[in-house]
Amino acid sequence: MVIPDVITVQQLAQALQMESEEVIERLANDAYSTPVALIDPDDAELLVLEAGKIVQRLTDGFAEAEPERAEVPLESFLPRPAVVAVLGHVDHGKTSLLDSLRQDQTGLAAAEAGGITQKIGAFSVAVEGGASLTFLDTPGHEAFGAMRARGAHATDISVLVVAADDGVMPQTIEAIGLARKAETPLVVAITKCDKPEANIQRVKEQLLQYEVVSDELGGEDLFVEVSAVTGQGLEELQDAIALQAEMLNLEAPVEGVNAEGIIIEARPDKGVGVVSTVLLQAGTLQPGAIVVAGSSWGKVRRLVDEQGVSISELYPGAAAEVVGFKEVPPVGVEMLQVDSERIAKQVAERRKQREDSLRMHARTVAAQRLAGDGMRALRLVIKADSQGSLQALCNILEQQVNDEVGVHVVHHGVGAISPSDIDKAVAAEAGIIGFSVPLPGKVAQQAKLRDIPVYRHEVVYNILDHVREDLGTLLEPEVVQDYQGAADILEVFSINGRRRRDGQSNAAGCKVIDGVLGDAHIFKVIRGEEQEVAHCGTVKEIRHFKDRVTSISSGHECGIMLEGFDQFKVGDRVEAVLERQVPRVFICGDQDS
Repeated sequence: MVIPDVITVQQLAQALQMESEEVIERLANDAYSTPVALIDPDDAELLVLEAGKIVQRLTDGFAEAEPERAEVPLESFLPRPAVVAVLGHVDHGKTSLLDSLRQDQTGLAAAEAGGITQKIGAFSVAVEGGASLTFLDTPGHEAFGAMRARGAHATDISVLVVAADDGVMPQTIEAIGLARKAETPLVVAITKCDKPEANIQRVKEQLLQYEVVSDELGGEDLFVEVSAVTGQGLEELQDAIALQAEMLNLEAPVEGVNAEGIIIEARPDKGVGVVSTVLLQAGTLQPGAIVVAGSSWGKVRRLVDEQGVSISELYPGAAAEVVGFKEVPPVGVEMLQVDSERIAKQVAERRKQREDSLRMHARTVAAQRLAGDGMRALRLVIKADSQGSLQALCNILEQQVNDEVGVHVVHHGVGAISPSDIDKAVAAEAGIIGFSVPLPGKVAQQAKLRDIPVYRHEVVYNILDHVREDLGTLLEPEVVQDYQGAADILEVFSINGRRRRDGQSNAAGCKVIDGVLGDAHIFKVIRGEEQEVAHCGTVKEIRHFKDRVTSISSGHECGIMLEGFDQFKVGDRVEAVLERQVPRVFICGDQDS
């Protein structure tokens, strides 16, 4: 069995001819608790081996020509700043808190669409004693879970932000898990303590349920009560973080090694080129360095700090924007300085071959899944303003699936919506969604002429609402029956004493006891104490005495003939209902929508 680098619980279950629930039970990992969860290839391989199958990894044969890394001499290690990830639920005040720490009340928070952080920002803050801390501001919305994970895995200390007026929320719980998985010390910042409805004790009690215990109660987590509005606790928060950093005694090699770092964010800039935010972890990065990240490479033309000022060197533990990559690199991947353009091109090309193979395999699997299960697919072309946003959006959108419908991202990219995106959408019969990207007038006109819907959003909530609404339109509508009236069958009689040409010979003599019975209604024949439905169908005739009528109301007697049914019994009840179709709401998951 071939295992790709990207495989879900549901896909693995189908390959092993198991139910998703059985695979989830065998994996026994909270991270794999849903059918659409992505499985680590190593974990998938173990399960396949347990099932007695031969395993082949899709990456076999794609050995990368990675440059050898020299041993680092001990004397090259020097103290470095601690990298701090700020995690927590949406709208709990993470960015406002960071604004206060950097004494920039008009900075980050004012610039955010919809009041939520949608990219990772990085900046340094000086603390007492001449040291500094590098902060990563991570998004709070559920769609950016992958970005939060990158933020946690790249950091030394995690600050968990919990609003005193709101308490523990879904992303708070996720943030705790990320911090624990990354094995970073945890500092809890209880924000919005200035609000009248703040309940600090309740927050502490809620956190105890998730084994977040303050040092006052004998735990290892530091708690600080803060307010970005009044400035309460900001100095204490910095002191708590600095204390944790001091205990970690962080060091990194600075000289004698090639620069290494992590791509935190990346985007195309029309006037500059590709701009990538890099958190450096080793070495010294300078303009002129040849670097490779994922399948992208380039020569560093410029380094820019968070104030927009060009710098000549970047040291470990600090972050800066790097201008010079030829293509937008993936976020979360390692950036590595190499000795020559030849090596950079070789590494990037090998990686690109592997990525193309994986991408083709993933698309094939998605298409087979949707076709094989008889599911309807909402096909989309996704464009975003940065690589981080794009990856997060594609991840969350492809998880919008249930037993009947799902999302199939046929193409994705970074930058403005272009004519080639329209071509791809036409070929795949797809719509286009743009996240914080421009739509040039000529492209909009082309999309209209070719009948391609294009939607642009600045806030991820709106994208999810839009996609879920569109998925709902793909679902078969629910048929609702509205009760109209009922009649009791008092007599069953033969029609004209002979069988009719259509084979039906009986009619029901009824008295309407409630409402109205009409030609447009569906008729149910209800029988016995068990209220069994003996028949459900359309009416052939309704007669009042000898006259044929289109409807009959309560209190009147009538004769009724139904299409395809004449086995009436005295004592049966005829109920009339009016059927209407009601659009269904899409619900994500392996369940009826």
